[in-house]
Amino acid sequence: MRAAPAGRFQLNVFVAMAEYQRALIVERVQIGLEAARTRGVQLGRKSPITPEQVRAIHRLHRAGLSHYKIHRRVRVSKGAVGRVLRGENKSLAHVSLELPEDEIDVWCAEALAATPDVPTPRGDR
Repeated sequence: MRAAPAGRFQLNVFVAMAEYQRALIVERVQIGLEAARTRGVQLGRKSPITPEQVRAIHRLHRAGLSHYKIHRRVRVSKGAVGRVLRGENKSLAHVSLELPEDEIDVWCAEALAATPDVPTPRGDR
């Protein structure tokens, strides 16, 4: 059974209207994203790593600890330690690496370096 010419015409009109509406939506979204970026809005998912952890990672790295020891002591993934040290976390770019004078430094590198080593997992022997 073939569609009548009027039915094909009507279908084509509906398809053209749907494509037009979709193009308008995409255009409005792009304009909104550009406006948000110019306002300085951070787009995307927030980092699960806190500014305190970023400071701790940098302090422990400067103290000479390995990525593995840092990840165990700060309790973030090894990949996260590498990303923080390489500066790949854009959402944490604003974090100052120096602790304020009145903040208690619970991540003191000297104190952590004096603690016994973390036991090696069985798979790494």
